[in-house]
Amino acid sequence: SIILAFTYDPSLIPEGVNEENLVIAMWDKTTGEWVVLEGCTVDLDSHTISAPVSHFTAFSILAYTRPAAFTVSSLTITPGEVDIGESAAISVLITNTGDLTGSYEVSLEINNMVVETKEVTLASGDSEPVSFSITKDTAGEYTVNVGGLLGTFEVRTPQAAFSISDLSVSPAEIQVGENVNISVSVANTGDITGTYTATLEINNVVVETREVTLASGDSKMIAFTTTEDTVGTYTANIDGLSDSFVVKEAAPPALPPQPSAKPINWPILSGVIAGVIIVGLLISFV
Repeated sequence: SIILAFTYDPSLIPEGVNEENLVIAMWDKTTGEWVVLEGCTVDLDSHTISAPVSHFTAFSILAYTRPAAFTVSSLTITPGEVDIGESAAISVLITNTGDLTGSYEVSLEINNMVVETKEVTLASGDSEPVSFSITKDTAGEYTVNVGGLLGTFEVRTPQAAFSISDLSVSPAEIQVGENVNISVSVANTGDITGTYTATLEINNVVVETREVTLASGDSKMIAFTTTEDTVGTYTANIDGLSDSFVVKEAAPPALPPQPSAKPINWPILSGVIAGVIIVGLLISFV
C-alpha cells in the first residue's frame, strides 16, 4: 500500500465541523456509497489528511456531520455537609459526542426546582467542566439534579464547639475534711454562642456539674471545690481530663499547754530553813 495525502483549505470546511473529524473515503461502485478508509490521519498544522491505500479509485475528503450531542457525567458535590450560610460546590463534565460544534444549556435543579443555568459551547469531542455554587439558609437535606445525574448534600445549623484544657487539682495532698480545688479551662471553638456543661467525677462518680455560656472564641475557667472523709487516693476527671489527689488521716489535736512551775524564791526559802534550824537548836538546849 501507499500513503495517499490531500491538502485541504480550512476556510472551506463547513461551519461547526471539527477538522479532526475529516476523513478520506473511496467510492464503492458496487454499493454506490462512499467508504471511509481506515487509518486516516489529520495534520492540523499543515492542513493535510492522509491514509494508506492499496488500489486506485475515486477518493474524496469527507466530514462527519452528525449534529452536536451532549453527555453529562462526573457529578461532584463538595463538601457533602455545610453549615447554614456556607457554600457547596456542584460540578459536572459536559462532553460533545456529536460531529458538529454546538451549545448546551446546563440546568441545576435543587429539590426539583431550577435554580441556575449555564451555557457551554463545545466542538466535536471536546469536554468542559461546569460548576455551580449554592448556599442555603435552611437546615436539611437537599437533592441535586444536573442533566439527570442525582446527588444530595446536607445543610446543618451551626453549632458551638468546645474544648477543655489546663486541668488543675490543688492541693495534691489534703487531710480528711479539708477542701481540694479542681478547675479546668473551657473554650468555645465554634462559630456561635453556646452553653457547655462541665461534669466533675471523683473515682468515676459524678459529684457536680456546672454550666458556662461562651461566645465564639471566648474561654473561661470553671472551678469546683470538694472534700473527702475517707483516707485514700482519688482521681478527679472533668470530661476526659484527669488528675489525682491524696487524702490523709487528720493530725491528732494538740495537747493543751501545761502550767509552768513557779520559780523558787531562794532567799525566803533560805530564811525559813534557817529559822527552823535555830528553833531546833533552842529546843535542844532547853
